Amino acid sequence: MKDFKLKIDDIKTTDENALDLFYSGMKSQETRRTMGGNLQRFLVDVCQDILEGDINQRAMQFVNVARKDQQRAVQIILAYARLLKSRTTLARNDKNYLNPSSVPNKIKPIKKLLDMSGVGLGWKRIYSTYPEEDNTHKGRGYTRDEIKMLLEHADVEFFFKIVVFIF
Repeated sequence: MKDFKLKIDDIKTTDENALDLFYSGMKSQETRRTMGGNLQRFLVDVCQDILEGDINQRAMQFVNVARKDQQRAVQIILAYARLLKSRTTLARNDKNYLNPSSVPNKIKPIKKLLDMSGVGLGWKRIYSTYPEEDNTHKGRGYTRDEIKMLLEHADVEFFFKIVVFIF
């Protein structure tokens, strides 16, 4: 392995396209589709008054903003997180309602874009603004009579075999 060494040309910094770097970090086609769509929604629709050009230009602009002024990039992302959070408080039948558990999936592509471009931000501050994911059913527990009926119709022997096997 005599020729197994790095040369100066191997470590030259390249200013690659931020969007190409973003997609290069994903193997799954479905992940590319969903994260790409969420990133495009952020860069094109949400930041339409902040960034200019096509999706590639906007991605590079946002990465450059984050490199030069991290505080500004955090402010933009925090404003977006607040906008998303406000949608989680709408009525569930409202067309603009957003499930609280979806908020992180809207922010992940932004983090991925910046991470793949070598830009690190204070993400804890951003994560702390996420809404609580309390979207559980506010139902009731089973009554004794309902449990009794379930047990009458259940294969109790099979159930006990599973319990014994587990423990």
